[in-house]
Amino acid sequence: MLEKLQNSQIEDMQFGTLDEYIFCKNADKILVVYDMLEDDISKATYANMLLVRMGKAQMDTELVKKGKAYFALPPFHQNLIMDVFVDCGAYVGDTLEKYINNGEGGFHKIFAFEPDCDLFRALQVRTERLRKEWNLSEDRLVLVNAGVGEANCELSFHKDAATGLTGTFQNLASNESSENNLQVFSLDSYFSKQSVSFIKADIEGYEYPMLLGAEKVIKRDKPRIALSIYHNAVDMFRLALKIKEMNGNYKLAVRQHQYVPQDTVLYAYDESNCAMC
Repeated sequence: MLEKLQNSQIEDMQFGTLDEYIFCKNADKILVVYDMLEDDISKATYANMLLVRMGKAQMDTELVKKGKAYFALPPFHQNLIMDVFVDCGAYVGDTLEKYINNGEGGFHKIFAFEPDCDLFRALQVRTERLRKEWNLSEDRLVLVNAGVGEANCELSFHKDAATGLTGTFQNLASNESSENNLQVFSLDSYFSKQSVSFIKADIEGYEYPMLLGAEKVIKRDKPRIALSIYHNAVDMFRLALKIKEMNGNYKLAVRQHQYVPQDTVLYAYDESNCAMC
């Protein structure tokens, strides 16, 4: 990876993919992130996924941690009794259910954000079942039909016509009104009076705005953070750099959770605020 990035003459290259261009243009930042990573598995995984996306290597299947997305490292695998888990992009509650099962019902509170109304209804069905199975009071599972971002605002939400599973936010014109309008919260505003222990985000490329809107919470609470970094090529380096900028004590790790270039997750944790580190 180092050789290919350092020896690439950007202006003269014929790039096979946009990712290749972005990675080579930002080779200095990528190498900084590589050096920040805590373990050899992280470094190998990060290098392999960059090269796969550049079309320079095949997926190393021995590095794939299937079925462990967002919980692959010890600090993320077992809940603490006072944990407050924030699930950004809760989808239909699959990650939320894994979190509860991992900790055998041991947590303080869960806040699940999902902007898609159809998926939100499925999330409601699942959480109702989980409340009964684990004998959880209503206030321990808080469902929020909204997105998360840099600031509190209202945006127009448009679903992917091809799949119907994911959506994108667009800024509203000043006089625009639509039944697709949805609220977006910054985590700093939503949790101004509530501590947070664990932030997970898989929000279709909006992870960076979410981080910008969570800076106060991250500095105040030092939560464990698990972010999808595969949606945008720039997220492969800018998310790690932003977390380190917010708190230089965070340890960083990367794991791959699919046999295709998806579900690449950045893990960040501060050992001073982590009982299992």
